[in-house]
Amino acid sequence: MRGDLLARLRAHPAVIATAGTIPLGQGTRPAVDWLERHSDEATAFPACVLQVIARVGSYDHDGPDGLELPRIRLMSFGTSFDQADALQKVLRTAIEPKTTHGSTRFGPAKLVLERDLPPEDLPGGLTIFRIAGDYVIPAAPA
Repeated sequence: MRGDLLARLRAHPAVIATAGTIPLGQGTRPAVDWLERHSDEATAFPACVLQVIARVGSYDHDGPDGLELPRIRLMSFGTSFDQADALQKVLRTAIEPKTTHGSTRFGPAKLVLERDLPPEDLPGGLTIFRIAGDYVIPAAPA
């Protein structure tokens, strides 16, 4: 599920158009990653970091039924609050619809909490702004 979710977000046209980029061979990829930002370069903003906040499964009388209901945090970072906000809005449109990506069938995601976080000063004089969005994302094998 994690790999398919990451690939889904990186492939979404609005995410590609809005997110900063990370060098990858001769090209680039959107600055969307699990657990850490991979660059403090200006071209890598806005960026998104995904994190599992709570892993929850679904069960019936026979045990696990294959449906996962994890709570995933999408933290957007920008060199301005408006930049972080624009990426957070794009991520929401990318993650909410139900779809199948790779070997995972995603149900409609639900935003359960969004909050602004204080700016952070990075070494070298760069200030970044952050917005956290927590989603419940139903997922099952396709």
